[in-house]
Amino acid sequence: MVWDYMSQVQHPKRNQIDHDAIQLFCRHANFLRRLNYRSIADEFSDSNEEHKRAVLAALGDWDAEDSLINDYIALRAYQEFYTSHGRAPGDTSHENCEDDYQNIRGIICQYLEGVGYTESPPERCEKVAKEIVRAGGGELHVTASIAGGIVAQEVIKVCLHVLRLVLH
Repeated sequence: MVWDYMSQVQHPKRNQIDHDAIQLFCRHANFLRRLNYRSIADEFSDSNEEHKRAVLAALGDWDAEDSLINDYIALRAYQEFYTSHGRAPGDTSHENCEDDYQNIRGIICQYLEGVGYTESPPERCEKVAKEIVRAGGGELHVTASIAGGIVAQEVIKVCLHVLRLVLH
């Protein structure tokens, strides 16, 4: 059926895809997922009302302390600090890490005010910011372990010829 459709629409690569590849793709087609995301320009524009509503909704949710929104806000503050200072917060070449933490906290407060959040930053967000400063620009151990685990899982899937890659 797929082969006939490709021939019918005169697809330019219809002769380059073998029958086995089409069968394999169709067999695993029910595991396909569409991922919606924002462009980088949308991410860093201050005028996106949908983004502001999403952040406020996540912060107001009943499980906001366990939500990844806190990590997102802290990592955004890290990026802003790095862009403005040209170094990572807590970098060992800088003398006072407490100043870096206060700068990061100020960036977090400024971001939260920009989205319309009137309370002080969530406790978890401040903990993540402290951990970012403590790491001093090195790989965060939790992030590194998660990334390593995902990569290892995907390598095993490739070795075992399981084509359901990164479903989570």
